[in-house]
Parts: sequence; structure tokens; C-alpha cells
Amino acid sequence: MLYIHATAKLAKALKLKLPPTPNAVDIDWLDNWYANVLDIGLPMKILLFTNAETRYCLVHPFDAGDDLDYMVDIFRMRLQEHTGRDLSAQHAQYQFCKTNSRKVLGCMNDLALMLEHCARDMWESGEGVDLEKVEAKLNDGIVAGKFIQDQFDKMLDREKTRLKPTHVPHLKVVE
Repeated sequence: MLYIHATAKLAKALKLKLPPTPNAVDIDWLDNWYANVLDIGLPMKILLFTNAETRYCLVHPFDAGDDLDYMVDIFRMRLQEHTGRDLSAQHAQYQFCKTNSRKVLGCMNDLALMLEHCARDMWESGEGVDLEKVEAKLNDGIVAGKFIQDQFDKMLDREKTRLKPTHVPHLKVVE
């Protein structure tokens, strides 16, 4: 089952009453996502999905009038594309629930700022906002001291996609 921890802002926009969060130990890492709606000052609102374990992001345009099943189906399809796995049986059901990790919410705030700057730069350049490019930039970044894409690939048991920085012992800050 897919668990989507909705922020209070998203729950209000979707008019959802959120049940308590299930025990995180019982949830597979790929089933545990956080979601927030962002108003970045452009003609559209954005729905940001963030994986609780890896901080990997999926970004969608948001319209409060859309059917909830439709939004989750699009999320499932995109997640399936990004993982390269058939998740239809695993994610046949979903549940929205309350958020329970301030660490994930803090990382989502950082990601929201990065998303806003990236989207505004695209908008002001006149090329329009390409959410796939925005999503790729977010996932190429570092959050909570880790490369997001590398963490996601590691959890999927895929090859590393990025070179790690080298550790040079003679470049130290000393007092």
C-alpha cells in the first residue's frame, strides 16, 4: 500500500481528514511518501512528492479540482517510470495520512525553495516552466548532506550515477 503523508496545507486544499500515521517500521521505503502543495507565485500551483527515505522528488502541476484518484494514478505512473519496476500490484491501494517526521518536512522546505528559484528562473527567461527539468535539478542536488539521486539509486540497487567528491587530507581548515 502506498502511504502519502499530506501536509496540513495539502489536506486543506484537498478537503481531506487525515488519519494518524501508521508505524513506519512496517512500511517499505518505496511506499512512504510526503506531499505538499506549493504556491510559487506563478500561474500554477505545484504538488511536491518526496520520498521519506531518500528525499527523491516527483513534481506535478496541482489543481484542487482534480479527482484524488487521478492525481495518485499519475503519481504511480511517474514513480513506475522512475523506478523501472512494475508497481501496480504493490501500489494498488493508497492512503493519505498525517505527517510524522519533522526531518522530512525540513528537507521538503529546502526542496521547495530550490524548486521555487528554479521555476522562477525558467519563467522569467521566457521559456516556460518545464517541470521535468525542475524535477531533475532537484534530484541532482544535495539535501541533508546526501546526493538525492544516489540515495534513490542505492535503494533501488542500481549503479551509482554520480562521482563522489574526493577527500583530500591536506585541505583542512585549522584554527
